[in-house]
Amino acid sequence: MKFTRFLALVVAAAGITIPTESVVASADTTQNLCTAGQIHVSLGRFQGTAGATVVPLIFTNTGSTCTIYGVPAVQPVADAVTLRPVGPPAHNDSMAMYPALHQLRKGQSVSALLRFTETGNYSVGTCKPAAIGGLVVSLLNVSHHYVRFPQTVCTALPSVATRLIGSGTQG
Repeated sequence: MKFTRFLALVVAAAGITIPTESVVASADTTQNLCTAGQIHVSLGRFQGTAGATVVPLIFTNTGSTCTIYGVPAVQPVADAVTLRPVGPPAHNDSMAMYPALHQLRKGQSVSALLRFTETGNYSVGTCKPAAIGGLVVSLLNVSHHYVRFPQTVCTALPSVATRLIGSGTQG
């Protein structure tokens, strides 16, 4: 409690304005969050960049109108049966950015960009590469969706990153 008051004093003294309306979802939007049963998760078109593979992670509404926002949690896993984690989960590349609320009607999609750093960018000892069969994706009420994605990731350090979801299917 003391730290919260101290932080409030520092923010006030510095003249910093925090736009809370961008951060807090209203009661109306949280009552209509998309559920796992109405969201289909898939991968978009792969793009290669210097030292990385980039691919949009697409969330498509298959049910009634609902709201979705945030950064998906992504965990590389061995396969669809065991869902055994392989390496660290994806880290968030959109720190200090505010999530936007996306209201999706049936058939509409939003996406988040995934970046996979090539394991060859690291020494074998630093990276400890391993094959994965796919990804487990979670976002708010949309949890534990398996997406098939044969790939190689580092197991000793994070080599997967994700970002806030945005409009459209390009990430």
